[in-house]
Parts: sequence; structure tokens; C-alpha cells
Amino acid sequence: MGMVKKGKEYVCPECGEPCDAVECDSGIGPGEAWGAKFVDKNEYMGSDCCEAELEDAEWPDYEDQRADYEYDCRKDREMEERWEREHG
Repeated sequence: MGMVKKGKEYVCPECGEPCDAVECDSGIGPGEAWGAKFVDKNEYMGSDCCEAELEDAEWPDYEDQRADYEYDCRKDREMEERWEREHG
């Protein structure tokens, strides 16, 4: 399973329980046919409990994730530099 899409609560179409939307992939993965290598993907947004497809779920905004990642990296570097200064 991939990233969880928080915020809106969904109802799983398979078990009927409240759930979050997650990135799912039902593809077979890496393969080879006649010497050509490929990766089979069948990505969809599904429930976090049964991975049942959620028709009304939106894909996450990856630009927001990138900004969070860069912020976290910068904070980690600052913390490491501060530790180096304090502990030599």
C-alpha cells in the first residue's frame, strides 16, 4: 500500500467500515516477455482495510509532499549542524 490520503472519511465498499483512502496497485510488477523487461502497474485509490477501489477518492497532491520533504531535510541538516557545533 502507498500513501494514506487523510482528511475525508470514506466507507469501504467491501466491508462497509469507515476507512481512509490509500494508493493501491494490483499490477503483477516486474516481468519480461520476449526479452523486453517491463513493470506492470494497475494503480488505484482503495480502502486501507480491504484495498477495495474507492470511486470518489482523489489522488494525493505530490507537490505538497515534496515541500514537506524538503522542509524536513532542511530541519534535519540544521539539527545535525547544531549538534556538531555543540559536541564537536
